[in-house]
Amino acid sequence: MLLVQITDTHIVAPGAMVYDRYDSAAGLRAAVARINTLPVRPELVLVTGDLTHHGQGAEYDHFLEIMSGLQVPWHAIPGNHDIRDPFLAAMAGHLGDTHLPGFGQFAVDAGPLRVIGLDTLHDGHHDGTFCAQRLAWLETALQETGPRPVVLAMHHPPFATGVRWMDVMNLDWASPLEALVARFPNVHAVLCGHVHRPISTRWAGTVARICPGTSYQVALDLAGPDPHLCADPAAIGLASWDGQRVITDVLPIDGDPIPLQLMQPETMAKLAAYADAHDGIIPKDVNNRVRRLSRDD
Repeated sequence: MLLVQITDTHIVAPGAMVYDRYDSAAGLRAAVARINTLPVRPELVLVTGDLTHHGQGAEYDHFLEIMSGLQVPWHAIPGNHDIRDPFLAAMAGHLGDTHLPGFGQFAVDAGPLRVIGLDTLHDGHHDGTFCAQRLAWLETALQETGPRPVVLAMHHPPFATGVRWMDVMNLDWASPLEALVARFPNVHAVLCGHVHRPISTRWAGTVARICPGTSYQVALDLAGPDPHLCADPAAIGLASWDGQRVITDVLPIDGDPIPLQLMQPETMAKLAAYADAHDGIIPKDVNNRVRRLSRDD
């Protein structure tokens, strides 16, 4: 079962560029096309904030026009570049089957998973926040989920990343949230945005992962405090459930859609022997395909 994450799309008005340099609409269109051609159909796509760059109605209209081409159900949470009222108006129908009124915070089923989107928007500010009302709603949602596996999504990462000029927006609000999540070992992953880089860490007894944006990336500078952006590859995030755990990955939007398949006889013979030795561990369909390819060679 597969979830896909899109984040930090930063859509502006048609024909405009972000910072007069980045074509965010082209990035989102490429992400939609990549998702539509994945060999495994995702159960759900999560858009983890900063849908628009200025939070204006025309930008949300542009975002929705591009997303109309997505062939998979999707839900969204706000980021610091979003504005609450226009976001909520535009996202009606994309806030799950249970949501907190007045916030972009929701819960929805995705196959065997319960996916909970959290609203860390601090109105009028770029830093994150998570008030007592949002925290209480999350506690109830986690309790009502029972032992089912949970994936959380939020815009602001609740941990320090080492990108110092971004970390100053992320460090003062997350302690109560961390204490709450740590009480629920069935939270298997936390999917974040905001920092525009592929970063992961242990947090609250689980794994937290930041996904690159589809618009532009933040330059990796672990020494300096000054903001820098860059044209590192845009990507989408993947989170797959294998029945026991969530496995996350990052897929570049412009990656090779037809990977080279290694078919050398020596390699395939080794893989077939490995498959034989790991029956019951490697899925049977994978083992059988490896053996068949080996015989074909």
